Amino acid sequence: MEMRDIDINEIEARENSRLENENITSLAESMKIYGLLQPIVLHEMKQSSNGYKYELVCGFRRFAAAKKLNWTKIPAKIEQNLNGDDILLRNLIENIQREDITAVEKGLYYYRLIKEFNFSVDDISNKLKIKKSSIETAITLYKYVPKEYRDKVRFISPQERNYKNVIPTRLAKIILKCSNQYRLSVDATSKLFDIVLTKKIAPKNIEFIAHFLKQDFDIDDSILMINEYEFVGMKIAIKKNELENAMKKYNIKSRNKLIKKILCGDLKITLNILDFKKNDGDKINGIYKEI
Repeated sequence: MEMRDIDINEIEARENSRLENENITSLAESMKIYGLLQPIVLHEMKQSSNGYKYELVCGFRRFAAAKKLNWTKIPAKIEQNLNGDDILLRNLIENIQREDITAVEKGLYYYRLIKEFNFSVDDISNKLKIKKSSIETAITLYKYVPKEYRDKVRFISPQERNYKNVIPTRLAKIILKCSNQYRLSVDATSKLFDIVLTKKIAPKNIEFIAHFLKQDFDIDDSILMINEYEFVGMKIAIKKNELENAMKKYNIKSRNKLIKKILCGDLKITLNILDFKKNDGDKINGIYKEI
């Protein structure tokens, strides 16, 4: 592989490089200070086309940042004897390995490797050292996450609490599972994604909201329900403040422990439970029972 400084105007970037949409400002600032730490990779064309002598294989963001800085030349490694499929394959693999890639984008590139290059999930896993479950999850997200939320779904550690304006992959998986389980409409599924994006919703509450949406509750009523009630399964709702009063009275430190004692018959206590099915009107059914 030969190394040269190449005139930027002689380099053609493929349309699938995402140069138009990529945020390269921070990379350009870094390159302005430290220079190009890793050269781009080019394929030398056998015949020049529209003034281009080279085709960009790897390094789309670096190439775009160099153009933003008005560089006239850029260090590049030159590869010979690559065909169109070789270039596309290298491009897909490089995109998968970007640090800033979204979960749905990864799913798209995995899907393309399977459809366009006949890769299996095992092939991708072995070649890129990625867990099969991660590949399958990303493909599912690509196929089923509504388009308006695709760029928001990202791999976020369960320990990360300060994320904003993103939907962690683990929550997106729960939404899609609930959507399938309750056979929610596209609109209801989008509402679930919007709730997770705009409000901090505990994973356990996503299924309850999906359950309410299936019963034609609106979003505000759904949020009200999960804020005011503790749920036992999908059929019993108990006021949280009543549980907290009972915890103090019987010196029990967790609501789950209190509920377990009640259900097992270890503790005799009277609490109001709510039948939360919808009436024909718009309000929640307010019939209370005692346990």
